[in-house]
Amino acid sequence: MFKTLALLNTLEENHPDLFPTDDSPPRPWAIGIHTAIQTRYQVSKRVARKALSMWLEQNREAYQAALWEKGIRHDLDGNEVGKVEREC
Repeated sequence: MFKTLALLNTLEENHPDLFPTDDSPPRPWAIGIHTAIQTRYQVSKRVARKALSMWLEQNREAYQAALWEKGIRHDLDGNEVGKVEREC
């Protein structure tokens, strides 16, 4: 659990546009962002996914709103990497 919390804090500090801690709307994440997190921060798949899950537990409504409003996904560096695809 300590590694997960440490990673979550790191993501919030290093990527505030993707993981804001204030009332700012988040940017939608790139599909498979957990893989980029694993590589960049040298953590296991489980730790990366758990950190994302923990952040979403507290910010689900804001993230879902961002998916609908912004429509563009971003990688860890803030680059646009694709559009949000809406399923019918």
